[in-house]
Amino acid sequence: MTSHIHQSRYKVALPNCVRKVDIRTHEGVEAILKESDFSREYVAATLQDALEIRAKEELDQEDKICLSQVYTLMHYLSMNSDKDSNLLMEGIRESDIRLWFEIAIDEIKKLSAKPSWILTGILDDYEESVLHPCVTLCCHPVPVKIAFEAEFFHALANFIRARKGGTSLPSPLVCTSINAMVFWSFTVATKKPFDPKWSDEQYFDTLEECGMLEQFLRCVTVPQFPESDTLMTRLLNSIASCPNLLRTKFQEGMPCRDTLQALVDGKDGSKTERAVVMAILHGILGLVERITPIDENDLVKSQCGHCRESSTSQEFQRSLLLCSRCRHARYCSKECQRANWKEHKKICVPAATSK
Repeated sequence: MTSHIHQSRYKVALPNCVRKVDIRTHEGVEAILKESDFSREYVAATLQDALEIRAKEELDQEDKICLSQVYTLMHYLSMNSDKDSNLLMEGIRESDIRLWFEIAIDEIKKLSAKPSWILTGILDDYEESVLHPCVTLCCHPVPVKIAFEAEFFHALANFIRARKGGTSLPSPLVCTSINAMVFWSFTVATKKPFDPKWSDEQYFDTLEECGMLEQFLRCVTVPQFPESDTLMTRLLNSIASCPNLLRTKFQEGMPCRDTLQALVDGKDGSKTERAVVMAILHGILGLVERITPIDENDLVKSQCGHCRESSTSQEFQRSLLLCSRCRHARYCSKECQRANWKEHKKICVPAATSK
């Protein structure tokens, strides 16, 4: 047995301390993370132990218990650390957050290919435990940024789509975890200290690019716990409030539009109707049908090239900063212009030589 995983399921012994702290409590997690040198080494060693176990060709029951303890540790450390402070990232190296998402993505890809998942959409307790840390990590800015960079949501979209070739949905429990990841990552990415803060449009554009937006629309139709209706209503109303998203990603023949239409027509989604959600989806489709698609060049002129904030008002248009080199890209602030330069410079052609 490895020394890092098997101290206890919920208790961790701090250095130079006779007592153990409980990771299920805010006080216990705070005590661990404040011992930053110890915490970083402890998490790193635990993840390495997990890698060694997962390298085996076949896992026995003890291996699964060990991995479940790793997932439990990551879950409670992120759940019980203050979301408005940087304590989590002081106690865990960024490289180990990346390693965690690599482990999670690999596990999700394996689950996507399992016949039991494809046929039933149900995970056993061990299989489902890998999703729990993903939910709670999505409550923190740096892990959310890492999740998108690592293409975690792309893997998650394929995981959902694997259910009978995209014709069926995950179980309510799994849908609850999936919807929570979307809700919390949206909440975190669209406010400070996420740096640079995304607009609602930018978040949903990014989610659509990895195929996750249409899968979220499907999963949100599955009835879950009552409090979820309020959270999902907020999220869906945010989608409805993004006119450029609806113009560019919800037109006929596009995945989001096709999915939305199928949900409203009763050809996709949960067989048990979630009335509150379905009413909003009907409303979004109505908005889409009334919105006239706009030319892509007009869209570029009316929005920030980084955060995608947009408005057709003359005041907003006059406030946009023009790239002095190509005289084409526009930004709502110097911060957005600087943040976008790494990508923009690849296509930035001086205006004098552009054709």
